Amino acid sequence: MKSFTAFLLVVFSNYAVAQKLPDTLIKGNTFIRFNALGIADISEPNISFGLEKRIGKRISLAFDAAYIVYSERFHSSGRSSGFILRPAMRYYPDNSRIFLEAELHYKQHTHHIRDWTGHDIVEGVPTYEVFEAFRLRKKVTGPHLKMGRLIRVKQRLWLEAYIGLGVHFRKYTVVGNPDLIYRFNQNFNEVTTGETERLMAFPAGWRVLYRFR
Repeated sequence: MKSFTAFLLVVFSNYAVAQKLPDTLIKGNTFIRFNALGIADISEPNISFGLEKRIGKRISLAFDAAYIVYSERFHSSGRSSGFILRPAMRYYPDNSRIFLEAELHYKQHTHHIRDWTGHDIVEGVPTYEVFEAFRLRKKVTGPHLKMGRLIRVKQRLWLEAYIGLGVHFRKYTVVGNPDLIYRFNQNFNEVTTGETERLMAFPAGWRVLYRFR
């Protein structure tokens, strides 16, 4: 976190120096981008690539997709797989390299588990439990508002730093039988399938971009 904070300070403090390079971003410019911090995620490391295309002088559309390669919480229970999708729209004031962004975050992560599950639920209480194999699926959705900056390294090689704020809605279900109840502890909190949690999100990171148009 300290190294990332230092990186952001360098990025934004060198704004005047970066302005010496001509800004050639115009309508039709397209970037392929790699989220370098995704693989360093402690709980769910992921490989994330995306695309950004300018559709106007100040507006661009972006989309990122990631494959989740590991789960710190459930790695001892069995295999897991998941993905993240993030469509977004950006606004560049005065066609600058600083941007404001509205992004929609969607994550789905499925875990293969063998454990006790509750059946025949009556007023939230299971009548009996069964030890069985099942798939536990987590879905997280929510909006992000972010701001950031593009930094030109070379004609086609760029960097991007961003920081933001958002809200996430997280829900766990048992795949194929959402009426079952499964309870487990996460970050010292008991989680029950079927319940939706609201969480604050603080997206921040940096990307490596390649401009091919």
